[in-house]
Amino acid sequence: MSAAARSWRPTAPILSSTAFDDILDETGKARWLGKMPGSDRRAGKLTHVTMFGLRQARETAKELHERSLANLEEIALYAPGPTQPLREIADMILQRKK
Repeated sequence: MSAAARSWRPTAPILSSTAFDDILDETGKARWLGKMPGSDRRAGKLTHVTMFGLRQARETAKELHERSLANLEEIALYAPGPTQPLREIADMILQRKK
């Protein structure tokens, strides 16, 4: 694996969370978000959705989630302690609605 690929791996959970947050901003309900859906787009913010569209943002978020889980499998080989709590957090990010 290249050095660039190795340096990318730790950021997958963070990027996954950001991508899902961007998707929720476009598709969520105002009562869940605490703001009007689409507010990031209307404010001119660069998000996964504004840059790549909703469909690509969803694909990217799912890919990042899968990458996060794969990273946890690798970590479990070398680090002591359970990784299950981290998997649950990654899954919660994937499934969250608000």
